[in-house]
Amino acid sequence: MSQWSNLIWLLVLSIFKSISTEPEGAIPTIDDLSACKPFQRPLIITKPYGYIVSPQYSDNGLYPYPEGSDCSWTLVAPKNYVINMKMLTQDLDNWSDETRISFYDGQSVEDDLIDTFTGTKWRKFRTQSNQLHIKFISGKRPSGVIPQYKGFKLYFEHNRAPVKCKEDQLRCANEEECIPKENICNGIDECRDGTDEENCSDGHYNSTTSCGIRPNLITQQSEVFPYPFLMAIAAGDAAIPNSWPWMVSLRNRRTEPSGHYCGGSLIGNQWVLTAAHCFLSDPDPKAYTIALGKHRSLIHDEKEITRYLIKIISHPKFDRATKTGDLALVKLNAPISPVESWISPICLPNKMLKVEPGTMLTIIGWGDVQSTGNPYVLKEGVIPLISNAICSEWLQNETPDSLMCAGYEEGGTDTCKGDSGGPIMMKLNDSWIAVGVASYGLPCCGCVRQPGVYTRVEPHLDWIKETIEKNK
Repeated sequence: MSQWSNLIWLLVLSIFKSISTEPEGAIPTIDDLSACKPFQRPLIITKPYGYIVSPQYSDNGLYPYPEGSDCSWTLVAPKNYVINMKMLTQDLDNWSDETRISFYDGQSVEDDLIDTFTGTKWRKFRTQSNQLHIKFISGKRPSGVIPQYKGFKLYFEHNRAPVKCKEDQLRCANEEECIPKENICNGIDECRDGTDEENCSDGHYNSTTSCGIRPNLITQQSEVFPYPFLMAIAAGDAAIPNSWPWMVSLRNRRTEPSGHYCGGSLIGNQWVLTAAHCFLSDPDPKAYTIALGKHRSLIHDEKEITRYLIKIISHPKFDRATKTGDLALVKLNAPISPVESWISPICLPNKMLKVEPGTMLTIIGWGDVQSTGNPYVLKEGVIPLISNAICSEWLQNETPDSLMCAGYEEGGTDTCKGDSGGPIMMKLNDSWIAVGVASYGLPCCGCVRQPGVYTRVEPHLDWIKETIEKNK
């Protein structure tokens, strides 16, 4: 392909990208084409986060990057900030010594070289300065060689520069704050990750906190419809931000920013109830974080706070084959302070509560939407409980009494991949109760006669209470 043909193709792609829009909560992809136009380099980027991709990049590799590419980006963060970079995909050709992507700690190639990546070698790093210069060059393709390398996709974000604290200060685990040591254990989470409230007495947290109370967030939609989001998780509409104050996102540190892994429910000021199978691949608490007060799955929210996991306790009778006992309790590194009024626990059922088939139950989560709606924000839906006999018939598998099934015979609304561990709930006497925990379903979410399966909470109340008591 000639240089002029390349330029025309890039111009067409640029026009197409300029008219596309991103849904709420999506991470923006920086217009790589502007960085590759003659006499218009480098492209200065001041956005706080985003993806940068090679020319013509697509996740499926449909359009390999053109030969002779010469692209430059300079990322600029505010003062006292650094830039974190993580390569998500790198697939560069090996036929040319010229093809490479280089990173410089500063505004140009004259600054300190951080690293140069070729082929499939990649890593993540953090700058020392508040600027990062990126240079991508692709060499000439040998005659007769079919292009097959899709290029690269990287994620960047601004973070506050790691702080250096004085002797009379505590350095938060997130490395972003210095807290006066006299403020440790004062009941206020000044670190925003609980570091300053770890291993404290219960003095600031021993009052009985009400449970299952949602904030008074009313929209026009909810005034008209008794169940405002019937299409929900695998099919639809977004929840109101912070309207489910007990919902948490269990996040895998290694896969951020796409770190959401499972859902969960805050059931006390320091405990989360989720599914045991969420930890089968890695039972190490250090592999995860918990995000509370979250609405957008990829992007940090204004009211979001972080907690670290110090204990993961799976139900002793969890059976991977039958899926029974699919519950886990997670102890957080520090309690949730009453000051964080937008975060509060959900109620657990009492042993006398019996939920009858046909009861409408609510599900929430950040899981797969099966291409039916915005995948980046918390969603909610309402589905009916079905009898275990009907569930066994539909799934062609016996459903034990410790499990429950919910969904419509015709399909539609359903939990899906990524919703595991989240609650299925009902409202009783103005309080919301977690009657079950999302466990599993068939691969086709929301399909005809394929309901979601949930672990009942009520039969496991003794284990929950005894476990929390033993691990105070």
